[in-house]
Amino acid sequence: MKKEIDKQLDRIAKKESKILNKEESKLFKNKLEPAIDKIQGKIPEKLNDLLETAFLKGFKLVFEKGHIVIDKTYN
Repeated sequence: MKKEIDKQLDRIAKKESKILNKEESKLFKNKLEPAIDKIQGKIPEKLNDLLETAFLKGFKLVFEKGHIVIDKTYN
């Protein structure tokens, strides 16, 4: 009997945390969105392009040669 109650309480707790996380993320996003827009508006286009290019090159490098490191860490 106690195990069943514990299972139900766990299910309820998971549902509650999902609901709270959704609401918190919406509130957080709504509060941060104007600040993010303001900051992004101040970044020069050339710098933004440079950062995107650097990120893409790094990501490409990880996909091309990262398997060596991944193979060492995972079986």
